[in-house]
Amino acid sequence: MVTTRRGKAGKPVVSYNGYGAIETVAGKVDVLSADEHRSFLRDNGMSIAASDDGYNTDWQKEIMRDQGISHSHNLSLIGGTEVTRYNASINYLSNQGIVKTSNYDRLMARIGVDQDAFEGRVRIGLALSGSMIKADHVSNTIFTYAARLLPDS
Repeated sequence: MVTTRRGKAGKPVVSYNGYGAIETVAGKVDVLSADEHRSFLRDNGMSIAASDDGYNTDWQKEIMRDQGISHSHNLSLIGGTEVTRYNASINYLSNQGIVKTSNYDRLMARIGVDQDAFEGRVRIGLALSGSMIKADHVSNTIFTYAARLLPDS
């Protein structure tokens, strides 16, 4: 049987739990720089594109942050009497992804009340919860394109 956190008889207890984290890129695909690409083309008798304007773009660097920051915060309240117990909590999670346009934010809230009736023979409970999520995901193909695009484009 799975149970969720319930209220307890006694003075109200407020608690906080939180954490923070930093994410970094573990490794990048080793690709040629624009200068290395131009040298390779010249050394192998190939022509440089007429549209080459001298750019030197690291596409992996263009799409990724140096680090993503995540943090979570949880605030809860528990208390009650011998016959009425209550609990409430609110949680906020923010995850800034490694890709510049990726983010995830979630806000969750929960409240519960338990009431004993008929000398403890019946327990009536009410629980309400809700959440809001804002997620900006990116396709994994973005990494393929970042590794394939020419650095001089």
